[in-house]
Amino acid sequence: MKIAIIGCEKQKVSVLLKYLKKNRKDAVVHSFSSKDTDGVEEFIKDDPYALIVFDTDNYGFFTAEKLSERYRGLNLIMISGSEQYAVDAFRLHVSDFWLYPYTAERVEEAFRHLRHTPEKGSQFS
Repeated sequence: MKIAIIGCEKQKVSVLLKYLKKNRKDAVVHSFSSKDTDGVEEFIKDDPYALIVFDTDNYGFFTAEKLSERYRGLNLIMISGSEQYAVDAFRLHVSDFWLYPYTAERVEEAFRHLRHTPEKGSQFS
């Protein structure tokens, strides 16, 4: 599985990257700036069940929204410091919504409940 982390603050990205690389050895993980839609798209294009973890800054949300329209099997996880973005998360059909600070248990729970996996298929295919 490919995991793209978009638009999160560097300190928060480094903690998540470190955790995923240690605990998700089957995953290829890369972080991107919020504005690098092309880079994210190139990274995920051959993985129909890729996971996009994105922060709720304007560009991160825009990038996730744009990619979810093109790639219907994407798994999306939105991260925010505020509950006010939960409605936006619902509209994008995210697999999970994390509030800062999130825990390792929350990350693992999210992996157990991804909407689209090779075993489940994609509900949009």
